[in-house]
Amino acid sequence: MYLEEKFGGITKLVNAQFESLHDRQDAIDKSLDQLKDESSRTLAQALKTNDRVTHLEEQKEEYLKTRVSTDMLSTVCTSLTEVKETVDTIDNDLEEYRIIKKYPKLALILLIVLMLGLGISAYGTFRNIGNSKREKVLMEKVETLEKEVLNQASK
Repeated sequence: MYLEEKFGGITKLVNAQFESLHDRQDAIDKSLDQLKDESSRTLAQALKTNDRVTHLEEQKEEYLKTRVSTDMLSTVCTSLTEVKETVDTIDNDLEEYRIIKKYPKLALILLIVLMLGLGISAYGTFRNIGNSKREKVLMEKVETLEKEVLNQASK
C-alpha cells in the first residue's frame, strides 16, 4: 500500500501536470485559431488594398494617356491667337456692313443716288456713241460732197 500511495501521489501529480499541459495546449490552440483568423482578415484586407492600388495604377495610366501636356496647350494658345486675329480682321471688314445695317434709309438713298448717276452716265455715253456715229456719217457725206465739188471744179 505504501507503494500504491507513493505511486498514487505521483500519478495524481503526473495527471495534474498533464491536465495543466492540456489546458496550456488548449490556450495555445485557441491563440493559434485567433492568429489564423486575424491573419485571414489581414490577408483579405491586403488583397483588397492591392486591388485598389492596381485599379489606381490603371487609372493613372489612363490619365497619363489622356492628360493635356504643355505642348498641347501651347499649340492651342497659338491656334487661339490666330483665330482671334482672323476674327478681328473679319470684324474690321464688316464695319461698312454694320453702318448699312445701322442706317438702312441712308444706305438706300445713297444706292438710289449712285444708280441715278450710273444711269445718267450710261445715257450720256450711249448718246455720245450715237452722236459719234452720226458725226462719222455726216463727215463721210461732207467729204464725199467735197470730193464731188472738187472734181466738178477741176473739170
